[in-house]
Amino acid sequence: MIFCEPAVSNKVRRLKLTLPFLFVPNPIIKPISYSPSLLSLSSLHRLRKFLTLHLRLQHSNTMSARGRASRHYHEPPPPRRPYPRGPSPPPRPHPYALQEELDILHSDLHKMALDRRAILEDRAALERDLDAGKEELHRLKLLMAQIGSEKETYIAQLVMKARRLEVDLREMRLLREELVALPGEIERVTVGRKEMAGKLESLTKDVARARAENEQMSVLTKELDGATKELMHVRSMVEEEKKANMEIEDQRDSVEKSMVSMAREIDQLRVELANTEARQWGQPGGGPYRRNHSSPDPFLPPYRGTYNVTPVVVSFAI
Repeated sequence: MIFCEPAVSNKVRRLKLTLPFLFVPNPIIKPISYSPSLLSLSSLHRLRKFLTLHLRLQHSNTMSARGRASRHYHEPPPPRRPYPRGPSPPPRPHPYALQEELDILHSDLHKMALDRRAILEDRAALERDLDAGKEELHRLKLLMAQIGSEKETYIAQLVMKARRLEVDLREMRLLREELVALPGEIERVTVGRKEMAGKLESLTKDVARARAENEQMSVLTKELDGATKELMHVRSMVEEEKKANMEIEDQRDSVEKSMVSMAREIDQLRVELANTEARQWGQPGGGPYRRNHSSPDPFLPPYRGTYNVTPVVVSFAI
């Protein structure tokens, strides 16, 4: 069974709107249950044929109930033509044949409804299975996430254990190296002990010699006291000479500083004198120091200050 297209369902909907009395239940004919979404093209043609037969049968039943015949029996026959065109129309089917065909169509529609109900039940079962599968998948995802977190923590613990084992292994290697080097250290200690024993013997001899020399220390102490007194006298004289030398050094530093300051002042005076001469010869046009062309003296007169200070040239040998 194929599902009908939207165009087919639209045709059924238009047929239901134009002929609503066709879908009214008839007490003579069994009720029909169908779904437009489950109709195939062949089923649609069969339904159309069934509806046409249903219309004719209902019309004939209503006319017979009123005691009148159908309008098809009162209409005059069509006029005969001299020359018939085409085949003759098919004979009208018998009402029993129509009823049998209606029963067949009704059984087919009933089967279609049963198939539809079975399909809906299968669909509901599949949806339930799908929901159960989704729940199971969600549970499995949560379980996988939990397993992943536990795996990460377990891996982290293993990494920490491996690092601790590496540290312990390095310490064991150091201890092994120390154990390997321990016999050599013991040998060196024994050799040093022997050397210290020999030195101790020599020291005991030196102590005995020092004790013998200590008896002569009384004479040496007296000589040492005299030497210390002379040393103190010489030290006092040296300190006095140092003080005198320090005063001389201070005077010498002050004289040098004064000479340096005087030399700087002399350099400044020379620079000012050079600047003054440059200003005297630098103005070609006039001013208070312009050249007197009528004077026989080729040079300008010297500048006379107001303080009457005679320049003195002092030379120092630094």
